[in-house]
Amino acid sequence: MRRIANVLVILSALLAGCTSTQMVHTTEDAVAGTAGALVGAKLSNNNPYWTAGGAVAAIGATALMQNVQESSDKKQLALAYERGQSQAAQRDFEAIQDVQRHSVASATEPFTSPDLTKIPIELPERTVNGVTIKATTEYVTLHDQ
Repeated sequence: MRRIANVLVILSALLAGCTSTQMVHTTEDAVAGTAGALVGAKLSNNNPYWTAGGAVAAIGATALMQNVQESSDKKQLALAYERGQSQAAQRDFEAIQDVQRHSVASATEPFTSPDLTKIPIELPERTVNGVTIKATTEYVTLHDQ
């Protein structure tokens, strides 16, 4: 019987990484309640009221710490999201500034920068709806990431 209990404890410890957050919280509450009950029983010479009080206090402390951790995680996630948005906006702004800064350059020479690359596309002379369009070179701007 003792051997089966040891195997179950080891197996549950190995599978702890595969559980959901709710399951982890439940397990933490159970372990904290047990530890609190043991401490309460030892300190009060097995008084059942102090044993129950120790269990309740430990579970309450665990719940408080879980709430603090979840709040901290949510704040960090929101901050990371805002930083990501601001980095994307900054990158877009710099790309627009680069294009505007270099738009006065000759339209016939290709433009390259660390963030932007213009690829020339040569368009042949063509007729569309009876209108003849001369051969031109257009540039497609690519943003390197």
